Amino acid sequence: MPVKTQNRLSQRKVASLVSAKKRTAVSDGGGLTLTVSSTGYAAWVLRFRLHGEQHEITIGPYPEFSLSQAREERDRLRKIIRQGRDPRRQKTARITAEEMAEAEPGTFQELAELWFKRTQINRLRRPQILHSRMQNWIYPRLGNMDIDAIRPIHVMTCIHQILDAGAPSVANDCRRHIRRILDYGVITELIQINPAAQITADLAGADELPRDRSLSLAEIRKLFRAMAKTANKFVRSDEIAVRLLLVLGVRKMELVAARWSELNPRKTIWTIPKERIKARRKIRPKDFQIPLPPQAVQLFSELKSMADESAWVLPTRSGSKHGHLSSGTLNMVLSNLNVGIDHFVVHDLRRTMRSHLSDIGIPFAVAERCLNHFLPGQGEVYDRADMLDARADALRSWADVLDVLDADGVKAARDFIGGAQVVPIRRSA
Repeated sequence: MPVKTQNRLSQRKVASLVSAKKRTAVSDGGGLTLTVSSTGYAAWVLRFRLHGEQHEITIGPYPEFSLSQAREERDRLRKIIRQGRDPRRQKTARITAEEMAEAEPGTFQELAELWFKRTQINRLRRPQILHSRMQNWIYPRLGNMDIDAIRPIHVMTCIHQILDAGAPSVANDCRRHIRRILDYGVITELIQINPAAQITADLAGADELPRDRSLSLAEIRKLFRAMAKTANKFVRSDEIAVRLLLVLGVRKMELVAARWSELNPRKTIWTIPKERIKARRKIRPKDFQIPLPPQAVQLFSELKSMADESAWVLPTRSGSKHGHLSSGTLNMVLSNLNVGIDHFVVHDLRRTMRSHLSDIGIPFAVAERCLNHFLPGQGEVYDRADMLDARADALRSWADVLDVLDADGVKAARDFIGGAQVVPIRRSA
């Protein structure tokens, strides 16, 4: 009997999932997925591939979009995709311009959804991240309030509750989102004033301090031991990902969204394409080559053996060949790992690597280029090959230190560094 690949859901099943108010995502087939938050907010999302990349587009909330309407919209959008066009640049909801103009949202959530559809969904690279933040953090606190009834104290209370949950960066992001949503309400004459207009980060108590967390050699050793001892929870691919982040100092998404096509056949050079590189607005990114030390080559080779013909270096947990690991997975599994040290997040591994490059005597300019930091005015100091040889030496030296640390402990690693056994940095020929 053939497996049913499309129209898997029923009206009863959808209603049951929504009423359960349990965070979930269930496929109807053909890329159409019903997402439900812990507050019971539900929306239809279409997941699709275009030009080799995996994307998502929000069709609309449920029950405003019924199951049949969502399927019709899925079919319409897939016709656009088959033509090689990006549906996110097309109109993404069945609501017509006239219907949108006539819409008069009464609650904050209705206003936020209107703002999201009109101004964000076609502009953002990953609009689902913003939408998820609205669903999980803002709607449970402000979503059901009439927009005319919202006062500054309500916004302040919302931000303070998020801060109390231990998420200062999320609180600051939500403060900005709320202000922009209410700005949109003023511009469209749905409300007269923006009650969040004067709420700055310092007034709300959400002013973020730059993170300076980096792991000491002793903490790295504890991390290695914890990952090895909990292989049943912290799977080998997670461990390899953490080790690669620590050895190479790349950003989380640069690794999570990496494809095998970015590595040369022998896996000695990893070229991160400019489209996936985070850069300041005034700096035009370019492809970044990373000379891989032998330890990283071995780790990538091990991941390749696990990839099951996937195009992604870190495929999804489901084993799909069409998607990479979620951006939040590594932070989640690290938070569940009992390391026995102060809290840290994935990005702290990048800072850790940079800090220890200085400790082992890597010149400042080389260490900065290892992190793909742009250094104006120093282009002639090293060769035109972007310090490739010097960076290769630096990364190999750091990987050697980690090997000694992992095998023999902190004292041995310190003796290794102090004994000048770290490979000296070469200038490129």
